Amino acid sequence: MSCKVIGIIGESNVGKTTTLNELFDKLKELNATVVENKQQVGNDERDFSCVFSFHEKKIAIFTMGDVVKYLKTAFKTYSPCDYLICAISNDVLNRKTMTLPDNRELFYIIRDEKDAEKSIVRKEKREDVINKVLSSITY
Repeated sequence: MSCKVIGIIGESNVGKTTTLNELFDKLKELNATVVENKQQVGNDERDFSCVFSFHEKKIAIFTMGDVVKYLKTAFKTYSPCDYLICAISNDVLNRKTMTLPDNRELFYIIRDEKDAEKSIVRKEKREDVINKVLSSITY
């Protein structure tokens, strides 16, 4: 079995973790079974990891995508899962030491142009990303 990595990519403070928190809530609404409870990772109380069972697939979520070594550890830790959905900052993605697995799908979160200086992402953009991720893991 090969774990497919679904990366939610964007600049710092653009809404990657917020999007994954909303995905967590959506999976619970869809009656996904929590296999490993939501646990804080790192020093930021918003960052977490967890594992769900959904449509007979094991799905991990990992939000601490700003540090290469933690992201690489997540790739190994969650390799038995069918999917690893993770936040990945642009800075991490562009580092020479960061290599993403071949089996991957990437979704980019963009800032709303009007509010770029405030680091605000339009809610519909997050919803679009969540819907695309849900489509990827259910088919």
